[in-house]
Amino acid sequence: VIGGALLFDGVDDVVTVPDGDWLNPSFVTVSFWLRAEAAPTNVAFLSKKDPGSASGYEVGYTNGQLRFVVGATSEKALLATCTLTNGGWYHVAGVYGGATQSLYLNGVRVALTNHSLGTSMGEMGVSTNALTLGAAGPAAARPFAGMLDDVRIYPFEMSSNAVVAIWQVGQDVDGDGLGAVMEFEVGGSPEEADSDGDGL
Repeated sequence: VIGGALLFDGVDDVVTVPDGDWLNPSFVTVSFWLRAEAAPTNVAFLSKKDPGSASGYEVGYTNGQLRFVVGATSEKALLATCTLTNGGWYHVAGVYGGATQSLYLNGVRVALTNHSLGTSMGEMGVSTNALTLGAAGPAAARPFAGMLDDVRIYPFEMSSNAVVAIWQVGQDVDGDGLGAVMEFEVGGSPEEADSDGDGL
């Protein structure tokens, strides 16, 4: 989609980013593109949390539902029912700001929890785990078979418009398999289908 995607085999492939302050914000926006190579059932796309703890964050897919989990005063999972078709690219974003928690799929908010209606969860707890891409945690549990691209971690609650803007950069408007950025890089147009069959 953007270029330089990471490919995971769904068995033992992971990428880890060492723990650091920049990976432990009080509030967070997690954004990435994914492409499943096998029907996901119970997988983690990325994880920076200790299971069951009030710290960190994780995005995954379980039993037909996208899952965005944050740990603040407690562990809170936000779910959205969807189907991830093998070979299709999807943009996913999880946004947490203390009072609200949102989940986006292809620029559309598909789930929202307003924690301020009860007790605001407040700032996330600090997880000392590394950020793991392609599975969950140090044990590499729930491995993902497919690709991840343009993984971004922001230390704030992103607006809906900003999430849409990130999705628009990578979306495949003309259905030729190339996102907008790649279209421009190879000299194509993101709004014109490949009429001459040259792949652009």
